[in-house]
Amino acid sequence: MIDQTDYQTRNRSLNTMLRITPRADDDGVTVLTLEGRLTSDLIVILEQALAAAKLPSRQLALDLNDLSYVDQAGAAALRQLLASGVGIARSSDWLRLLLGQPPSIG
Repeated sequence: MIDQTDYQTRNRSLNTMLRITPRADDDGVTVLTLEGRLTSDLIVILEQALAAAKLPSRQLALDLNDLSYVDQAGAAALRQLLASGVGIARSSDWLRLLLGQPPSIG
């Protein structure tokens, strides 16, 4: 069972917000949709959401299409997740390039 809790945080002093929404697709993949900004102070929220969504019988993937900003630490965290086997469900081409991934086709 996938925890449908949205992980959301706002840091008013930095004007940053990250929302993470988990969903289970029919292919045995749990997809976490990230919206907003991924900055160094919000990586812990991403880690908490990943830990809560991880199930032995399901793969994990990230939908990064609605991220509007990623700082250097956020990009490093995403690269580390990709290296550990977490997939990309959707992403903008600018973010794929930032992460060293090939641009999407189509």
